[in-house]
Amino acid sequence: MTRRSHASRSSAAIPERAIALTREAIQLHRTGKLQEARATYRRALERAPRYADAQHFFGMLEYQNGDLDAGIRHVQRALDITPDYADAHANLALMMLTRGDHAACQKHLDKALLLTPEAIPPRTTQGRLYIALERIPDARQVFEEALARDLSGVDAQHQSSLHIGLARTLVAQGEIDKALGHYRTAVDLSPRIDRVRATLARALCRQGRLEEAAVCYREILERDPDNAAAQHLLAACGGAESVPQRADDTYVRKMFDDFAITFDKNLASLGYRAPALIDALMRDCVPAGSAALEVLDAGCGTGLLAELIKPLCSRLVGVDLSPKMLELAAGRKLYDDLQEGELVAWLDAHPGAFDVVTSADTLCYFGAIDDALHAAYRALRPGGWVFFSVEHLRDGSMDHRLQYHGRYAHRDVYVERAVRAAGFQDVRITQDVLRSENREPVHGLVVAARRDLP
Repeated sequence: MTRRSHASRSSAAIPERAIALTREAIQLHRTGKLQEARATYRRALERAPRYADAQHFFGMLEYQNGDLDAGIRHVQRALDITPDYADAHANLALMMLTRGDHAACQKHLDKALLLTPEAIPPRTTQGRLYIALERIPDARQVFEEALARDLSGVDAQHQSSLHIGLARTLVAQGEIDKALGHYRTAVDLSPRIDRVRATLARALCRQGRLEEAAVCYREILERDPDNAAAQHLLAACGGAESVPQRADDTYVRKMFDDFAITFDKNLASLGYRAPALIDALMRDCVPAGSAALEVLDAGCGTGLLAELIKPLCSRLVGVDLSPKMLELAAGRKLYDDLQEGELVAWLDAHPGAFDVVTSADTLCYFGAIDDALHAAYRALRPGGWVFFSVEHLRDGSMDHRLQYHGRYAHRDVYVERAVRAAGFQDVRITQDVLRSENREPVHGLVVAARRDLP
């Protein structure tokens, strides 16, 4: 994203106080004080709702905070006020790319590049759009041509984004060593931006170079010892003294809060099937014609499973760690109740409350699933069912293993043992593909089990 100010045509009519408040908000925004920045932008807009800069930058903040619709709305207002606001066109293009509206993205990119032909941010977005459209050679050309320019006046973060974009195209074309070189250059350009170093770490992990990835995560932790993601992923690379029995709540919450804005679109592109597989198994196990079930969607995310199972429910409750995911789930208007909470504690607090507990890919963030299954058993009424999916550990003798990307995989014999130890009967375990990742199938286990009758 680009954050240059723009002297709008109507600036002479803008109250000086609104201009000063916008400048103050921009400074708060740049230093990461987002709540204070939001309040200050609002004060500026109360005084001057037709101040294009205030609308634009406020829209950027909303987008960065995970509210895509609000971001688009405010940046569009800036363009309604000042149609030739190049940076607003560039940023609206990025937002449209995030939404998946490729035609609108290209329209605003064309306008941004017409107004500012030498600008780098819209070229970066153009490359990303081509990647989304699977036009990899075109994307590579965009990034290579941009990097061949004189970038002496371009800030390091934008240069870093160009190198990351080019690296992605090189990976897609099988030029791994060259790609890793560009990832490393991106880190050198933005050494204090942890997400850039984490991007390099993920690229190294995908190539099996876990020790080098662990170095990246250690470097992040040197600056930010409490970084829950780096702690977890260091353990996933084998670089920690011990492997956690489950992912830390702070890590999971932040990851899904950050991921929420693109969650559905990204999973659709990966052929995500876990909700459909659970729905099919649930319909096979639950008596035909059932439509009066009280169901808990445990780890509900944005509500992808709810769209399928809602016809079976007289009451559908969702619980999740991520408030951003819950906001999106609420937008589907399928749940009777949505609550933020940690899964096991929440289940324990609601004994005998449900006929069915579902959990699509939530237990992938647990190594040992025993406590979660015991809690699910207690939350069910006699004769109730649990349905869940996990990733399948198909080699080795371990019960479960933390994988480099931060999720756990589980052996089928362990899953069955844990389910039965929790007290469940009528255990059914099927093997299937949950989705693809890096063009490879992610194999999973889809499980159904019933609590015994009195």
